[in-house]
This record gives sequence, structure tokens and C-alpha cells, in this order.
Amino acid sequence: MRSESKWPERITVPIPPLYANIARSTDGTVLAGSIPYKTGAYVWHRDRPSEAIHLTPHPDCRTVAVSPDGKLVATGSHGGVGLKVWDAASGQFLREFLPDALTTTPSFSPDGRWLMNTGGQSWRVGDWSEGPRHIGGYVAFAPDMGLAAWGGQKGFISLVDPGNSPGSKILTKMATLISRSVRMGRACSARPTIAI
Repeated sequence: MRSESKWPERITVPIPPLYANIARSTDGTVLAGSIPYKTGAYVWHRDRPSEAIHLTPHPDCRTVAVSPDGKLVATGSHGGVGLKVWDAASGQFLREFLPDALTTTPSFSPDGRWLMNTGGQSWRVGDWSEGPRHIGGYVAFAPDMGLAAWGGQKGFISLVDPGNSPGSKILTKMATLISRSVRMGRACSARPTIAI
């Protein structure tokens, strides 16, 4: 008889070393990862972990985001080749944004309605129309979308009421804590996390 484990089910996924960024869908059924200095990213599905889908071409892909429902993967780069959106099930290329931007780091809002870039741009998922600009930087949302924390601007985290869009009404700015790595002279960026 199997004993009940306090740990969730574990599935081995063949992830090579040196992944720059890994992201997952809300329910954990879709996982994506990028490899720096290579072309593209990879997607795995929980029901078929040994079948990696290669999202390519996207030279110097360093960042990935998975939509909450696991249907889309967005990839960003550091080499001036923009932000791309892919179908997570097939690997089919869907859209490209900011093709000349030096650095792109995508993220999806928790409700899956918005795709955002750390440069301040946003797009409505589905019709891909351009949305309002936001303050930029890394973002974390409260689960109910009632509060967003934007980090990365000169040592501050801005708390924002996102309303119905990623546009920003700044509620307050908080100085980020000086981390040990900063005191040691190494750069670090503020990646906020909201736990409620």
C-alpha cells in the first residue's frame, strides 16, 4: 500500500543546464525555459514531459512567460530581436512585438488578458491591440489583480492599482531593501513578489 506523501507529484523533465529563465502555467501543466546565447526556447507539457517543443527562431532568447491557462508562451531576448508569442501546444509562431528593442522581458497578467514587457509596453491578448503604457520594470500581481508591484526603477518598488488594465495609478513607492549582493558591489534587480 502506498503511503500518502506530503509532496506533490514529481515529473522529470529533460532540461539542459544553463537555462536563463523558466516559467509555468498557473496549474503547472505547461513549463517553458530559455537558454541564453542559443536560439529559441523549449516548452514541455505535464502529460508528455519527454516531448519538448522547440520555439525557434528567436536568437539569444533569455526570458519566457507562460500564460496562466498554458495556451501561450512569450519569449524575450537580450540581442535586439524583440518579443515573440507562440502557441504552447504546437510551437507555432503567432506574433512579434518590438523587433528592434535591445532587451525584452515578457509577462502575462494573472487573468491572462494582458501581455506586458518590462519596457512599459502592453498588449491585449487575443486581438493583440496595443494597451496603455505602464511604469515598466518587473511586475508581480496580487491574485485578485487588486494590487501590482513594479520593481526595477532605481531601487524602488511602486505599488499600483492596476484597475482593468496594466496602466498605472501609483499608490506609493517603497525603497527596496539593500541586499547583501548590492553591498558586495554586484548588481541586482528588484523582482517583487506579492504573497497574500
